[in-house]
Amino acid sequence: MTELKKRSTTKILAVVLIIVALGAFGWRTHLRAQIENERALMAEVKSVRTAVELYITLNKAFPQDLKLLTTEKYTLGNKSALYLSGIHVDAEKYPIDTFGHRFVYDPKTGKVQPGTKGYEVW
Repeated sequence: MTELKKRSTTKILAVVLIIVALGAFGWRTHLRAQIENERALMAEVKSVRTAVELYITLNKAFPQDLKLLTTEKYTLGNKSALYLSGIHVDAEKYPIDTFGHRFVYDPKTGKVQPGTKGYEVW
């Protein structure tokens, strides 16, 4: 093999290795972000469900919708607070999940699910 061919092969191999390394890094970063988003979603679902349970406990009825939880306050002793705060809401004040979708809520059963496709069974 000539010296020129060896150099060309070495350069091509180096470029391929760099591309593979960058691709692996990008994929790992993507997976890490996905896992972090899913953890955040789990925490959000828990918060919304806890707010629904608190509403039921205090009012002996299911809330009519989730918007009520982000706009209506409850009072315990001398403290007053929203049923659900610290969560993102859309323009109409409905709580939205990490992926930007409204939570799905059944006012007959009090069941709350994420609105993002693929996470409905959480």
